[in-house]
Amino acid sequence: MRATPAFAALALLACQPAASPPPGFTDADRQAIEAQHTAWSAAANAGDRAALTALYTEDATVMPPNSPAASGRVGVRQVFDAFPPVGDTKLTSTDVVGTAESAVVRGVYSMNLMLPGATAAVADTGKFIELWRKQADGTWLISWDIWNSDIAAPAPEPAKKP
Repeated sequence: MRATPAFAALALLACQPAASPPPGFTDADRQAIEAQHTAWSAAANAGDRAALTALYTEDATVMPPNSPAASGRVGVRQVFDAFPPVGDTKLTSTDVVGTAESAVVRGVYSMNLMLPGATAAVADTGKFIELWRKQADGTWLISWDIWNSDIAAPAPEPAKKP
């Protein structure tokens, strides 16, 4: 029996060692993201908008509550420039899943906001989901970020009767 060229090629491929899969998401990756969360909180608490923005990819998209989405570092910076001053910010990851190149983080936050015209800070809690991407230099940066508050929006004032 004579082997066809296609059969011979398949037989040769079958004898080749399997390519090893790329390394997966490691504990070091998880720790690097948690360190970035610590840096995010510190930058937010310090009002350091430049350091906060630097934690996002060049093409990042942020989706803040009660506002349109913003993209790119310029858009991210504009969102944070418009955000009221915060303090006591804490981010806690509840789920982290990833690969060697990207990770999704689900978590909760708490912070104190100094709203315009307020005489005291308002405590806020909420949740977030982030998509992180590993950069060529090994650092992890946020690519997508959405968060929203657990506190209900204030009810509208009743319409005044004419």
